[in-house]
Amino acid sequence: MNYTKKFLQIAAVMMGMLALVLISAIITMKVVTWGRTVEVPNLSGQEVTSAISELKKSGLEIKIERQEYHPTVPEGHIISQQPQAGSSVKRGRDVQVVVSLGSQEVVVPEITGQVFRKVQVDLKQAGLVLGDVARANTPLPREQVVVQYPNARSVLQKGATVDLLVSDGPGPIKYVTPDLTGMTAAQAGQAIKELYVTLAPSGTGKQVISQDPKPGYPVLAGSQISVTLGTKASPAPSPKASPSPKPNTTPAPAKPAAPVTPAAPAKERA
Repeated sequence: MNYTKKFLQIAAVMMGMLALVLISAIITMKVVTWGRTVEVPNLSGQEVTSAISELKKSGLEIKIERQEYHPTVPEGHIISQQPQAGSSVKRGRDVQVVVSLGSQEVVVPEITGQVFRKVQVDLKQAGLVLGDVARANTPLPREQVVVQYPNARSVLQKGATVDLLVSDGPGPIKYVTPDLTGMTAAQAGQAIKELYVTLAPSGTGKQVISQDPKPGYPVLAGSQISVTLGTKASPAPSPKASPSPKPNTTPAPAKPAAPVTPAAPAKERA
């Protein structure tokens, strides 16, 4: 029993000493490592040789991960880096960078008049991106490209966008609404037969007394003209004019002649 207790005491002492050794090793490693960590400088936009010199000062190395085209970063300059600028790393570590091949110019293909689905493939193959797509009724068939911007043979940076106007096909046809007033339903239906519209009658009369749209207004092919059937009222008789008085044709009576005064008699000669 005493032997077991003594063994346990020795084991506990050994475990404590081992723990102290491990803690000491960790602290020592951190102290040693602390003096070997450096801050990663910002390499974005720098020329490769300049970036190498700056990394050497910090005790770091450069590793070119890949090269790719970029519309704004000049050829031979750094696009991005890993680890990021400001990170703390050990001395001697590699900093991976992506280096620019410069801008890549492409020529815009002629896509006006082509089917929209094919245009999407053509743009991708040319290194361009589909931009805004507007649609409108035009005489061209549906899904055909009407306008492109920029125009064909324009020179753009790879990855630029191209905007399109795509046709929705011809618009609806408009006709002038005829005057159906006074017609029967059958006559009205015959009158609009060639307009590709339908007649929507209502009412119990025999003649059209009103319609919508009104005569002379536009009506779209495929729509309808609503008419109301009724009895057309007879026009009220116009009032008779009272006879004008006839002129008096009876001659006016003659005025009496003025009395004639007889002349004085001549004196007798002496």
